[in-house]
Amino acid sequence: MTATVLLPHGVGAYVGALVGPVVSDKIHEVLADMAQRQLSEKEGQRVRAAVSVSEDIVRTNLAEGKNPRSDWFGNTWGDPLPDDATEIIEGVLMAAQHEHETRKVAILGRILGNLAFTPQIDRDYANILIRSASELTYRQFCILALLARGDSEELDLPVKLEVGDGSGPIVGLLTEMYDLYRRTMVQQRSHGEVQGFMALKAFDLQPKWLRTVRGPGGWLATLGDVDASIPSAEIERVAQTLRDARQTTADI
Repeated sequence: MTATVLLPHGVGAYVGALVGPVVSDKIHEVLADMAQRQLSEKEGQRVRAAVSVSEDIVRTNLAEGKNPRSDWFGNTWGDPLPDDATEIIEGVLMAAQHEHETRKVAILGRILGNLAFTPQIDRDYANILIRSASELTYRQFCILALLARGDSEELDLPVKLEVGDGSGPIVGLLTEMYDLYRRTMVQQRSHGEVQGFMALKAFDLQPKWLRTVRGPGGWLATLGDVDASIPSAEIERVAQTLRDARQTTADI
């Protein structure tokens, strides 16, 4: 069953929080286009949830004295919203629309709200981030949040795992970590050296030496505010999986 989801109210409120009472013709065109689309009930719920979170981030940023990016909103509130801004707003909301992991929707909303205050991320890079955010799992965002805490004791796997040594949760977790590594969202240090050594497979990773790097991984962690926005229990679950593997391999 599909229904026309009335997006103008939600998205209009988001834009209105930034540009004030004057809504440009350009914004009206975008909202009218979105309003004509057919979304399922769950899709509409996800889009509205992302918009609601982005509104909260906008209000917080404004309260903290941060300035909305002038390349999107111009020097006056009545300036038309440029194509790149409407494209990014639409892209994030479409990512939320199609996101099957409900827990990721709030992260997408945070990314959208913070992008509106981050002028150093241009249209092309923002599209890379949106695509990457769509492709990562919720647990991979939890991994980024854990790595951001930098607690090497919790991350340490002192015995190098082989495929035959690990099973269950640790295999899936290392696979997700390796995917982040393959995407160059995290880097593996070599005993603290900036230049990391190459991991050719998931079981080459030593989580103790992983860190987020400047680039898509670092930006997604920052824009999504993952360390603060993801419940501590979810991050702890990742850490506990690593601790359990450490205890298991220590007995081998």
